[in-house]
Amino acid sequence: SVPTIKTLAACQIMYPDHLEEMSRQAWLGLYSKDIDITDKENIMQFAEAAGISEVDELMKFSLGPEARQQLIDNTAEALETKCFGVPWFTVINPMTGRRE
Repeated sequence: SVPTIKTLAACQIMYPDHLEEMSRQAWLGLYSKDIDITDKENIMQFAEAAGISEVDELMKFSLGPEARQQLIDNTAEALETKCFGVPWFTVINPMTGRRE
């Protein structure tokens, strides 16, 4: 799943408003449609379904150092929250502003 999570990290940087939907598309691909979510063409379809117009640019960016660093940062944050299992979610409590 590394190509997929690197592309999601790139989406987080380039198209943060589309990250939730692209993540949803990848999740549906894996758990509902039983397709290979690491396949480049499938990843591109997830991005298109999420409304990303510059899919080729996203794919290129996902191979670069900024996307790699975002993935490293995301992994460090998950470990700091003592994540267990996948998927793992953290949310901001609107009442307190705290990440939970």
